[in-house]
Amino acid sequence: MNVATHVTIGNLRPVHRIGLGGNKFCGPGIWGPPRDVEATVTAVRVACDSGVELIDTAGSYGPGWSEEIIGRALGGRADPPLVATKVGKHRGPDQSWIVDATPNRLIEEIHASLARLQRERLDLVQLHGVDRQVPLDESLGVLWDLRAKGDIGEVGVCNVSAEQLTQALGTGPVASVQNRLSPQQVDPSTLAVLDTAATAGIAFLGHQPFDHGRVFLSDVLGHVPHRMGRSAPGQLLLRLLLELGPHVVPLPGSGDVAHIRANLGALQLALTEPELIALLHELPASAVFRERITSGRGATGSLPPRLGTAPRTTLEVPQQQISQNGDPRARDELIRRAEQLSGVRVQRTLLAIPGSVAFHMTDEPVEGALMAGTEFLHFHPPHDGSLHAVFSPEDHAELLTKGWAIPHLLVRYIVHERSLMIWAPRDAAELEVCWHIVQRAHRYAMSVTSRQEAGAR
Repeated sequence: MNVATHVTIGNLRPVHRIGLGGNKFCGPGIWGPPRDVEATVTAVRVACDSGVELIDTAGSYGPGWSEEIIGRALGGRADPPLVATKVGKHRGPDQSWIVDATPNRLIEEIHASLARLQRERLDLVQLHGVDRQVPLDESLGVLWDLRAKGDIGEVGVCNVSAEQLTQALGTGPVASVQNRLSPQQVDPSTLAVLDTAATAGIAFLGHQPFDHGRVFLSDVLGHVPHRMGRSAPGQLLLRLLLELGPHVVPLPGSGDVAHIRANLGALQLALTEPELIALLHELPASAVFRERITSGRGATGSLPPRLGTAPRTTLEVPQQQISQNGDPRARDELIRRAEQLSGVRVQRTLLAIPGSVAFHMTDEPVEGALMAGTEFLHFHPPHDGSLHAVFSPEDHAELLTKGWAIPHLLVRYIVHERSLMIWAPRDAAELEVCWHIVQRAHRYAMSVTSRQEAGAR
């Protein structure tokens, strides 16, 4: 079961239904510059190369830094993504958020955004909040005037109730609404806005889908993806949000390229009906959210067996390549060999991390097991979107003995999830390293299965 992958916002071109929130392109608290400005600029560029087609930002992020970063990253790009920015909020010296949607203030912010983003026209401008001191139609009227002049492509509203959205729709061409949208936070008022947007035929952009990272504090997220033979928990949560309607566009914020690629992979994540129902009942979500998705889907189900009669083993085959990956023939040969192992299936993914191998194991920890990260993935292993293989300390020792501790292949070791991620081989020599690891991991997976079956008898 798949979902629509694209959405159209007003008269703009269709874009992927997973966007990128630009609030992470700043310092802590969405204040000041990021720790490494140039690295963040590069991350935005690589994110666009990886398939990001919509970036959300605001003049108040930084303030100004998020738009500055995006402007630097996209300046001169032949195929820039759509950029949605917001006006009507600014930051006080104490880092507070101040709503100010007076006409002069909005015009000033629009001109500042045009300069920082290095654009002649802003694709989508959303009113960041309703100013109780200014009539809504007056604030929106300024944006529509600028739209008529060609400074703005489309106009949207943010952080509104269903009643306020209805009011906005009655006063002019609103193309989008942006509200908070996290599985844990969905309530009747959220559904009311979702339904109003669907009826009006406009896009619903959902910010904070991971609830500022709090959603990952749940212990459930540590084992459900492995039990299902699936990928990262973040991907699964985004995939559930996509079920709310073809007009829904989650906007996860990240400055980490691996996370961004993993998030995009949610668009290609096919779920069976039982898997979808099981996810709704196991992953963190509100009762209202579960009821909305499950209505009309029949009785609840249970998760698939952990292993069955053989290990659930997945080899990811990306649709995109990374320049550093070298000759794809080495990757293809690794895939060919791995397919000959029992219990292996091949799965295509949007992730540009070629050759990741998954050996989905039981929930029981493997004492002393290690996880070897890669250049892109070792910073945040729980949410990286990759599938994993078991790698024991004995394997590590043997690799060191053989002189196979290749820096880009085995960069850093983290005690987490008893797993190994392997980087795709770039040449024939590295192919043999990866193949050795895959074989050892597969033998280990088979031995665990045999012990489980013996215990069950």
